[in-house]
Order: sequence, then structure tokens, then C-alpha cells
Amino acid sequence: MMQGELQDFEVKTQAVIYIGPSSIGVIVTELANQEVRLLDFLQQPVPIARDVFRFHLISRSTIDRCVQVLGDFKEILKEYATGSSFSVKLIMSNIIAEASNVDVFMNRIHVAHNIRGRLMDDGKMTRLIYVKVQETLAQYTGLNKKKIL
Repeated sequence: MMQGELQDFEVKTQAVIYIGPSSIGVIVTELANQEVRLLDFLQQPVPIARDVFRFHLISRSTIDRCVQVLGDFKEILKEYATGSSFSVKLIMSNIIAEASNVDVFMNRIHVAHNIRGRLMDDGKMTRLIYVKVQETLAQYTGLNKKKIL
């Protein structure tokens, strides 16, 4: 077998952590032979949007909760990090950019877990919302017949 052929059998494991408006989730996937397989999905509630809309910042208790959840997820991800090609990405909702203490929030996460995230731009966020609404409408066909917001 040539070296190029060996790459076809390489298994790549990737985790994406998403800090959203009301929860933090992690999805772990495996890519093998050009097929993606879901390995794990976890989610924990965090009241980021509530803080931002009420106080225009992310409260200390919510920041601490986010740090705790990320720490818990990192412990779980150690089980998947046995291979040589394992990566973790952190993506954050654009609602975080609206907080007056966004830099404090991002720095706290970096200091606690040595991971830097990137904020989603409004365009990507709008696209994700659109895709999720379309999936929901397809799943609950009765919603198509009603006026909903």
C-alpha cells in the first residue's frame, strides 16, 4: 500500500463546542472513509441571553457557570483525545458580542481552559436560525398550517 492510500483509513475526531444564548453544547464527530459519524452530543443550560438583555453584560455567576460547564466538557473530551488527529473548536453566539464585558468573558474562558473561541457573525447566525426553523417545520407538519412567530 502506498502512503496516500493509508490516509483513506485515517480516522479524524473533532469536537465543536458552541456557547449559545441559553446553553453550551458540544458535539463530537468522527470522520472515517469520508463518512461522518456522530459520537456524542451534550448540552447544559446557561443564561447568557437573559443576562445580556437584562443587564447588558454577562454576570459573574453566568461566567463562572460557563467556565464550569466547559471544564466538564473538556474532561469528557479527554476520552476522545486518544488519537493523533483530534481537534476542538469553540464557537460563540453573536449575542455574546452584545455584552459590555465580552472581553472579560472571553479572557476568563481562555485563562481557565486555554481555549480561544470565535464569535459568529450575524450572517452565519441568521443562516443557522433559518436552517433550524426549516427543520422544525418539516418535523412538525401541523405548524405549516398555522400562523406562528
